[in-house]
Amino acid sequence: MLRLSKLKWIALICGCSLWGGAQIMPLRPVLAVEKQATLRMVVLPFRNLSTGETQEWLGESFAESLTTVLSQRPQLALIERSQLNQILREQGFGQSALADEKQAPRLGRMLGARKILVGSYQKEGERLLVQARVVDAETGQIEAGQAVRVEGSLDQIFALQTALAEQFLVRLGIVANAQERQELEKSLQVCHSSKVYAQYQQAQILLRLMSDKPLREGIRLLESALAQEPDFVEAHIALSEAYSQRARMKRFLASASEDDLPRALFHAQEALKRGKHLDAVYRATARAWQVEKKGAEALAAIRKSLQLQPGDTDSLIAYLEIASGQDLSLDQILAELKQYQTREDDPWVQFSLASILFRHLRQQTDPDYSQVRLMFNQIRAQLPQLAYVPLKQAEVALLSGDQPGGLAFLKEALALEPDNYLLYAFAGISLIKTSQYHPLAESWLKKSVELNPDFGFNLAFLGLLALQEKKLDLAREYLLKAREIVPESAAIPTFLGLVAMQQEAYPEATAYLLTALENHGKIQGETIERGSILNSLSVLALIQKKPDEAIAYAREALTSPDLAPGKALEHLLKVYLDLDRVSEARAAFQEATSQPGHALSEAEKQWHAWIYLREELQKRPNDIAVLNDLGGLALKEQDSEAAEKYLNQARYLAPENAAVAFNLGLLNMQMKNWSEAQTLLEEVLKHDPDHRKAAYNLAKVYFKLGQNETSRQILLKLLAQDPHDQLVLKALEALEKKP
Repeated sequence: MLRLSKLKWIALICGCSLWGGAQIMPLRPVLAVEKQATLRMVVLPFRNLSTGETQEWLGESFAESLTTVLSQRPQLALIERSQLNQILREQGFGQSALADEKQAPRLGRMLGARKILVGSYQKEGERLLVQARVVDAETGQIEAGQAVRVEGSLDQIFALQTALAEQFLVRLGIVANAQERQELEKSLQVCHSSKVYAQYQQAQILLRLMSDKPLREGIRLLESALAQEPDFVEAHIALSEAYSQRARMKRFLASASEDDLPRALFHAQEALKRGKHLDAVYRATARAWQVEKKGAEALAAIRKSLQLQPGDTDSLIAYLEIASGQDLSLDQILAELKQYQTREDDPWVQFSLASILFRHLRQQTDPDYSQVRLMFNQIRAQLPQLAYVPLKQAEVALLSGDQPGGLAFLKEALALEPDNYLLYAFAGISLIKTSQYHPLAESWLKKSVELNPDFGFNLAFLGLLALQEKKLDLAREYLLKAREIVPESAAIPTFLGLVAMQQEAYPEATAYLLTALENHGKIQGETIERGSILNSLSVLALIQKKPDEAIAYAREALTSPDLAPGKALEHLLKVYLDLDRVSEARAAFQEATSQPGHALSEAEKQWHAWIYLREELQKRPNDIAVLNDLGGLALKEQDSEAAEKYLNQARYLAPENAAVAFNLGLLNMQMKNWSEAQTLLEEVLKHDPDHRKAAYNLAKVYFKLGQNETSRQILLKLLAQDPHDQLVLKALEALEKKP
């Protein structure tokens, strides 16, 4: 490989997968687990019909208590609140959607529920009237005979919850005996004081908002609840998870403290001492270890949680997140999931597993997407209303080279959720690498901005699209607007760095990329690769003639866990060879590939050939065969600049060499210099009339020059020599179709 020019390095970086398929905002699949049940239900938070003083926490309280009770019945499969929250985030709903009963069937269908339990409450003085009913997810109709009503004083909240749960069990044909009713009442009374319970529920509502001020207030309420009732286990668990969450997000939460992680572990231990809800305690502990990047401890803790409560949705989600970050293969994860009573026929389980498999496949050099395509097809049949399934199908199709199929899936997803700004953003970015669809991508991204101008990333995607189209000033304008909205993003300054690189503003590009490196990891779900940022900084260092800095960045990228090792090694080798440091390239290659049992991939074989030929060139700089082979390698990689350098040098040394002339003919075809290609290939055939490849390519050149009959005669002659040559047959077919 020859020393690359500035523009060539920029083209390599701007053409790489810094953004290709990357999800800038999280699109984590929801995992649901049915407990061998026939009826799948979801309980929505109850609506507040009171005037004047409000008690919003009561709506969450009634929904949570009913979910807890009903989920213990083997006849039912309850969709948990964590799943409901996830679908609200992914579908772009606000929490206000829960207060609108018209949305209930839609939410139910997206969650795969057959029945939705909705309710309301009204407070008058100290009296509380509670009503609830069951709605059919398909028809939106209220189920006859399945409405209940209870009333009582607010300080008897636990008795009201028990009465409500008992009545629903009866309506559903599930009769509890005296002992079961006693256990039911005991399980619902999680603390002694209704005031403390109100603080706990209010905190839970605040913690779901996932921003600094509500998180701080939620923690304050939980601390207050525990000050009054130190044995309130659920509050200890919630506080442990809240501190863990704040520790995970400490880079961009002003209230975060170095004490958050120790406090998370302290409250987990306090809950553990009391021996109640140990599955949730171990899950909270796992989350805390996850923050401290102690993967083995986190994995051990979440396994204990699942051993105590197999099939628990929250714990399974945590397990998948933690296990996929460890050195576990997909087969190992699947085998372990079977131990935890996960039902493989559940579409939500399959959605999670298919997404994990998809992520693994995308890191491979030559992936086979057939299995994951089949999985998403099966999920689609079971969850026809979930827009994110066709979105995933579109990703698979586009990565498989099926652009029309991918476009069709994207349109199906948008038809399911025509007002979802996230879907428009993801659909638009999915088409960014296909230039013929750029106008459509732009219209979808602008629709996303129209639906939510404060999202920020939709503007960033518009900037990226403008960058792809070389509209650099427009790209900068969009990206600067996006940065004002999402200043902690790593992706946006990365894209600004790419714009500055193309404008040859190299110090400015370096500053943007260093900011991206500093911001990396601040936004959960923003999957821009740290290794790719480092590689871009490496290129900038090369362009600015800072070779040691370029190598340092490239070597650091090699240790970055988010960048596929093959991509990182490829970049490092390019840097070494560009600097003519061939021996160091050899050492880096051997270090990366010399492990026992390691079989070289096709890409690694290619790089081995590059290094070997460059070593030979150092020994014999005028060797025609070595120069021609280097030119041939560059041709395979469509690196016309390198191919031209080596092949012209070989041509100068051996102007009559047919092998060099043939490769130069191919190079001119690649560069669409058809007349020059014709001259070179005719020269090859003059020296060797039986050179089949030269004749076939010359026929293609004549076709491009409009000399169809000459092209046809060459192809017919080749076909007579080998009637089964598929390339020749296809070329003749294309020729026949041309008017």
